[in-house]
Amino acid sequence: MNYIAGIAAIILMALLLLAIFAGFVLFNYALVSMALAFWGFSMNKTLLMILCIVGTPLAFIRRG
Repeated sequence: MNYIAGIAAIILMALLLLAIFAGFVLFNYALVSMALAFWGFSMNKTLLMILCIVGTPLAFIRRG
């Protein structure tokens, strides 16, 4: 039964990391969309979300 607890812990950690990542992505999405609105640019929301999902880990890799 011990291995089930291990698998559950790994799944919970993965979900936690995913939630943190999603939070950063949404934060970046909000920042970028506000900046674009401030400068009067209009952008496809789907494209903007894809850019934020791709750009968030890249920003962390460059900073690290």
